Amino acid sequence: MAVALSEKLIMYHIMHKELRQFHAYEQKNMIMLKFSNGGQYLCAVDNKSIVLYNTFTLEKLRSVPCLSTQISDIAFDAFDC
Repeated sequence: MAVALSEKLIMYHIMHKELRQFHAYEQKNMIMLKFSNGGQYLCAVDNKSIVLYNTFTLEKLRSVPCLSTQISDIAFDAFDC
């Protein structure tokens, strides 16, 4: 599970009766999060950029500047490319 807070993005493991923090990224003011179909990528959008993370290795794969401030949806293709 991923949660966007005002100061950071936090990923959690969903356990049987609890949530356990797994990793935190220092990305602020996100307006949208979306996991890929397979769950191996997480796309996070803030007012300045679109950032793609690998959820297995926890690395930041790519950051793309936003050309528009009105991003309404994120889509991955069937093969998560």
